[in-house]
Amino acid sequence: MVGSRPIYTSRMRFLRMLSNSLLAGALGAAYLTILLLQLNPQVPLASSTVWRWYGTLVAFYGIHLAVLFYTLMLLREFFSVEIFSPGWISVRLLAWLSSAAAAVAATLMWLNLRGFTTLFDEPTARRFATGAGATTASAVVLLGIVRAAGQPGGRGTAGDRHRRIARAASRRAWSGR
Repeated sequence: MVGSRPIYTSRMRFLRMLSNSLLAGALGAAYLTILLLQLNPQVPLASSTVWRWYGTLVAFYGIHLAVLFYTLMLLREFFSVEIFSPGWISVRLLAWLSSAAAAVAATLMWLNLRGFTTLFDEPTARRFATGAGATTASAVVLLGIVRAAGQPGGRGTAGDRHRRIARAASRRAWSGR
């Protein structure tokens, strides 16, 4: 077409990268809120304190994580041969970013459990270990989704991706892992 710009040279893809990085930053702040709740078990989940903590963590850590994730995407764009143009909410890209955020959160949880073992009574330590284990499991599942879906920016139909994810999940289920 005369006068139209191809989608790959459009500035819109940078906005789509930004929307994905903001979502991943918000998820990273949610993981930190969960860690804060684990360290303060006396705070009820259904309280305004939790939302204030989350808002504070989004305002500081979420924004910084979003900047970090956006910078990583820009570096990938700069050094990559293929053009990177994710969707507004890209499941594949968010799986990559979320698996990294979950792995860091799980590491922080295990380190806190190890460092504060003497301060926790037995039921609190058990709940903390359960939460750290669940976060570790979510990081592993997200990494499995990444592995099944392929590299970010890779092409294929949605049906192909769904079939690969289903095959990987069924292999894992049948192998007992």
